[in-house]
Amino acid sequence: MPAATSSATSQGSHQRMEMPTPDQQAEERELGRAMRTPREIRPADFAGFEAALAEGDRVAAWLKFQDIAVDAEARALLTPKHSAGVVALLIAHKPPKMEFATQVLALQRQMGTAPMLDTYNALLKGYSRMEDLEGARNILKTMTDEGHAPDLDTYNIFLRMYARSGKLDVAMRFFDRMLEEGLAPTVESYNILIAGAAEANSPEVAWRYYQELLDMAYDPDARTYGILIKMHVKNGDMETAEKWFAEMRKKGLKPDLVDYTVMMGGHSRKGAVDKVDILFENLAADGLEPDHYVYNTIIQAKAKNGDLEGAVQAAAKMFEAGVEPDGVTYTTIISAYCQEGKPLEAESLLAGFKATKLYQKRALIPAAYRTIIQHYAKTGAVDDAVRMLLQSEADGFSEHRALHNIVLESAAKAGRVDVLEQLWSRIRYPDSQPVRDRSEQPVGTRSDRTRSEIVRPNQITYNIAIQGFAMADDPETAFEIWKDMAGSTHIPTFETHVVLLEGLVRNRLWADAELVLLERATETSSEQGHFAGHPAGHPVHSPVKTFEDVREALTGVMETTALALSESSSGVEPPESYIVQTQARVIVALYEQLTAKPSPRITEDVFRHAINAYRVLGKARESILVFIALQRHVARHPRDVSSTSSSSDADSPSISAAVVGTLLRAIHETATNATCRAAVDLVHDDRLTLDADGYEYLLYLQLRNGMGNEMVATVMEMNGSTQTTPFTAAMFHRVRLLGSGKRSPGEDGKKVAEAVRTFEEFVQQHLPEVLEDLTAEREKSADKLLSLLP
Repeated sequence: MPAATSSATSQGSHQRMEMPTPDQQAEERELGRAMRTPREIRPADFAGFEAALAEGDRVAAWLKFQDIAVDAEARALLTPKHSAGVVALLIAHKPPKMEFATQVLALQRQMGTAPMLDTYNALLKGYSRMEDLEGARNILKTMTDEGHAPDLDTYNIFLRMYARSGKLDVAMRFFDRMLEEGLAPTVESYNILIAGAAEANSPEVAWRYYQELLDMAYDPDARTYGILIKMHVKNGDMETAEKWFAEMRKKGLKPDLVDYTVMMGGHSRKGAVDKVDILFENLAADGLEPDHYVYNTIIQAKAKNGDLEGAVQAAAKMFEAGVEPDGVTYTTIISAYCQEGKPLEAESLLAGFKATKLYQKRALIPAAYRTIIQHYAKTGAVDDAVRMLLQSEADGFSEHRALHNIVLESAAKAGRVDVLEQLWSRIRYPDSQPVRDRSEQPVGTRSDRTRSEIVRPNQITYNIAIQGFAMADDPETAFEIWKDMAGSTHIPTFETHVVLLEGLVRNRLWADAELVLLERATETSSEQGHFAGHPAGHPVHSPVKTFEDVREALTGVMETTALALSESSSGVEPPESYIVQTQARVIVALYEQLTAKPSPRITEDVFRHAINAYRVLGKARESILVFIALQRHVARHPRDVSSTSSSSDADSPSISAAVVGTLLRAIHETATNATCRAAVDLVHDDRLTLDADGYEYLLYLQLRNGMGNEMVATVMEMNGSTQTTPFTAAMFHRVRLLGSGKRSPGEDGKKVAEAVRTFEEFVQQHLPEVLEDLTAEREKSADKLLSLLP
């Protein structure tokens, strides 16, 4: 089969990400000076210019091009191809020198020559490498306005840009347009789309374009196989990845270092260290020398599987081979030492790292410190964690808040108030810390913090400090920090509020507790706040994910309050009803915040608790409005009804019996008789599902309206239902008690009395076992009372 040509650019995304070399950095500085520094125009050196182009000397080519641009005689020799060559050299720089490349275009226009299509494509490649879609689109418009039709290179550039930016659908439309224009795609074109589909986690699309590539009678190249291998490794399918790896070799194509590293990394994640070793041994057979990426993969594989000795030996081989380790190498072994419980060896390795040139880059040093500090924090060695934190500051890394948060949290868990106070003071009140003149320090050291480097508290810092002081029985300090946080842009998590509230009520600071509940909690009760949990990596409390968790947490605060009330003898605490009312107001505020914007993520428990909260507050009308809102929510999101719903038909979802029972209770306790009658009609008209509690409250509502026959029908329906328990003696007793309490003078009292008689006669005639159970219960209660008498 013929193999379609594939340009060198197709390998671009398959190469290592390398840092600029010293020569490249020097060239960068020279180009910068050439751009910024005014200089005298020198005599045109056209031969030197062509030589610089041929040798790829972008600095000389750029400078001589400027000389030629102002020399009429030399300018006559300049062709659009020369300009395209200069642009290509400038674009090949890392990163592309777009400002110089666009100047070439401007100078070319000043000279009266039109840019070639190759010049525009070179500029498009530069914008592609810069991931600047807007700049590329502007160039495409200029190019087409000047009469240049996009060619295959143009389309491939845009295919790559859209595929890499996650816009696979746009890339696919560009591909279809390319076919409509009569341009035949190359292997590179298909590779771009297959890679884009793989990155978008659309293996079926990747496979479709791979089959199309075969249908075009093209031979897949090494890049094609590399993409397919990486896609299956990413999805954890190592068996299929191995088949593609073998198929690649069978076709006479040799995998490169990237392919090997991808395969080794996949096996490492699966714990197959033996396969990682085999792949490493096979490198030589393919004429490949392992680089630091390969060595790091081996070291990580062995360290992850607890083979510390093997990881150290692999690092030794790396040194022997003359491959320079990077920060990942050191931090991986440091982490392995900590996992093996050898933090002193980890500290020693970190000290050795500081003696290397890599240390000057400084990028990965915080990760090494974090690993050691986390080990000390997890093992409860708070003093060692503090020591390493101070050492990191001496090394100039005081700006990393994560390190401070780790130590702060370890102190909070250990109840070390002294460390909490010390660290919080350093973080929150930096002006009280000494700031020395850095000019007094030895060159290359950063042993004291400048004000610009001082850590500022973030949300996690505040939350840890509040929780730490609250759990250490210092709620006054916790409350002051909370107020400071309330004045900032940071929001406390729900767990923080709960811990703070518990500390406040334990110490009977009622006014502060109410402020936290009513003012701050309502402002932060969004799905992204309380109900989405707290930031990752903050394990003081488990995440709050549902409204039920909120309800349980508030109940915990109430229980703590009740305990404080029972133990108190001062008589100044508020009554229990105050706590219940406060809780209800908070739940209402949470409901209003959650339902401000409709979302399928809201479960019916949210509505149920809101109905109950309005019941506590004596607001029957609001309870009914919440129920109506729930009906609309269920109609809008029929698949998102609470799991407690008894409906098994997804097309006609029902509201759960628990919610209906809560509503009926709210109406019974807070509404007028007319509203009670409307609620009875609602139950029957909408065929609402009821449980035992719901049936009982329905009986109460019917009784209040003198609906004796309807009460009989309710009992018969209840006994015939498979969804609830039968009518009981206890329920009969409660209904009779309610009837006796509701007998008032006038027409309403007569209706209630008549309803009670109808109800009692029905029970006597048709449910005698209920009366027998009631008699037995009364005798049992009497016997118990007698046993308690002296």
